[in-house]
Order: sequence, then structure tokens, then C-alpha cells
Amino acid sequence: ILKGVTNIVYGDKGVNKTTLCLMMLGLCAIGPDVADGDGINPSGLIPLEKANVAMLDWENNPDNTRYTISRLVNGSSIPYFELPYRKCNLPLADDIENIGKFLYKHNANLVLIDSLGKAAGSDSHDSSGKNAALRFFECIDRFNIPGLTTLVIGQNSKDDTGRKTIFGSTFYTYY
Repeated sequence: ILKGVTNIVYGDKGVNKTTLCLMMLGLCAIGPDVADGDGINPSGLIPLEKANVAMLDWENNPDNTRYTISRLVNGSSIPYFELPYRKCNLPLADDIENIGKFLYKHNANLVLIDSLGKAAGSDSHDSSGKNAALRFFECIDRFNIPGLTTLVIGQNSKDDTGRKTIFGSTFYTYY
């Protein structure tokens, strides 16, 4: 995860993108000292610094997210961590004020967004997809949180040539 930029994890449906991202979030939430502890982190992934994490979820629900985290903790993939969680229904641009309040309240500087298509409000290749992509990334910038890092989950889509790309408009890929 590169600090201060939008990072996108994308792939086919059902390949455990959310589980992988929750594990990465947990490791960043506990920081390098704990993550490097004896037998606590069999993944081998060590964060460089501790982060204040949060999740904005358009795809799932709090119970499923808590369950996934509990499985990671019980399986000793990560130690227990608190995850400020917000279930979202409107596209990011249409609920930016409330989402911003949530992020500021939790002093979040690493945010998991699940998932790109719903958060942006469109996944199409036409001009509406282009506009949604631009609005999505403008909203991330508008939070004006120093060093804000976003980890965004996207789906695979096939472009006109059949090549797998980030879900929807090529503007998502360019960003």
C-alpha cells in the first residue's frame, strides 16, 4: 500500500479481495512493532508504520465484515484490531459531508473503500462512467486529510479488446 495515494486491488468476483484488504488494514492498524511480534503475523507482511484505519462499505454489511475479521484473528493471521466501519448507500459524491465527518471523527488516514463501482456511482464505459470516475477521485482529494491513503476494491471488467481492466471506465485505470 503506497501512502498518500489511491491504491486499487481488483480482480474477479470471489477471489477474496475484501479478506486480503481487511488483513492489510489490520496489520496497518496494529503497526510494525506488533505485526513483527513472535508468531503473531504468519503472513510475512510488515507495515512500515501504524495507521488509523476505517472502512467505507458499499458492498457488504457490518456483521459479515466482523465475521471475516474474527476468522482472520482466530486463524492468527492478524491480531485483533478495532475497525471504524460505515455502511454506505449513496455514491461518495452524494454523501461526502457525512462520510467526511466519519473519517475526521476517527482520525482516519488509511481508508478501505469497498467497492469502486458503487462508491463512484457508475461503472460504465460511457461519459457517465467518465464523470463518475472524475467525481470519485475529486471527492477523495476534497477530504483534505494529510497523507490520506485509500485502498479501493474494484472488480475486473473486460475492455473492448477483451483485456481485463479495473471495473468500468478507463478513467479508473488512468487514475
